[in-house]
Amino acid sequence: MVSFAVMLINAWLAVSMFSLLRNRRNCIKKIIATCSLPIVVLIAALAWKTAGAADCGAAAKTLNVGLVQTDFQFTGISPERRRSPREIFKETISLIQAVENTESGIDVIILPECAMPILYSYSTSSWTRVRLHNIANDKNSSIIFGNLEVSDGSMKGYHNMALLLRKSTRVPSGTYDKMEPVPLLEFVPPWLSFLNPLWRGRSQAIPGNAPAVFELPGGLRAGINICYDDVFPYIARLDRLNGASLLVVIANDSGFGESEKEQHFANAVFRAVENGIPMVRSCNAAPSLVIGADGTILDGVKPLATGTGFLDYSGSFAGSRVISVAVPDLELTFFSRHGNWFLWCCGFILIGASGFRVSLFFRKKFSYARGTR
Repeated sequence: MVSFAVMLINAWLAVSMFSLLRNRRNCIKKIIATCSLPIVVLIAALAWKTAGAADCGAAAKTLNVGLVQTDFQFTGISPERRRSPREIFKETISLIQAVENTESGIDVIILPECAMPILYSYSTSSWTRVRLHNIANDKNSSIIFGNLEVSDGSMKGYHNMALLLRKSTRVPSGTYDKMEPVPLLEFVPPWLSFLNPLWRGRSQAIPGNAPAVFELPGGLRAGINICYDDVFPYIARLDRLNGASLLVVIANDSGFGESEKEQHFANAVFRAVENGIPMVRSCNAAPSLVIGADGTILDGVKPLATGTGFLDYSGSFAGSRVISVAVPDLELTFFSRHGNWFLWCCGFILIGASGFRVSLFFRKKFSYARGTR
């Protein structure tokens, strides 16, 4: 909101000063009149920001999150360096076991997308399911993890899902089906169906059709996004409207360069700010972080970069640790309530103002052509 106000004020002042240069009569009075409204808008925005910051620190519940960060590469590597699903599973299990219990315990362990390369519901090896369940019992914690699921037992089409596993049962207590698969990577969109022959029978992701909110300890509710989902504001907004007090993003950024990872992270930050709730982001091959409701990076699995770097991309990403996340009980933001209405209104005003200026220009042109003013 403050950033938008600053941008609006700059545009307002630029247009106003340009108009003053064209007509310098009563210049001082016009400058005062021009600057008054932007100053009022800026003061109101700063007051709103201060009030919001005060609310963020009030009546917050604490969620102890075992945040796991993996470093698996699935593209751009030679076949001999590729790890088998069993090797990936074992390394992920070792990272979970490395999460140290705190005095107040661990409420939930969050794994990145692709960290569990097994078909959980169709696993032919009950060992994998038993192992996960035993870890949930040992840590006295729930586990959120990404998994592939198939509806008909074949791999002609699959669902990229997030599952919530509680210590009390091996059956997932919550499921979320990724609503926005990556075009041309996970599936071919209908409007690009002419490219289907290039896939040569490869399995495609089936988009989900509804958001999901997972019930966590302490009465907290987490809205789930999987990777590319966090690029789309409507999913996080629906989570918030469904009662989410926290956003959880599980992502896989392997195959991306540093700039692409930065862009993906920047998109995720907006989802937290738009809805005024914190976010926990567990990522493969990129930093796993806790983001505050105001967009501030609060903590991460690895130390944050100092100096010129924005995030630390050096060394291995693999690691895990327990982070306490403060989850305040806040009212819905304007965006959560009304969506993009503010943006649409600004767009209509811009189009109307531009049309009005164009009409004035042509009126003047025609009046001069006729020799009248």
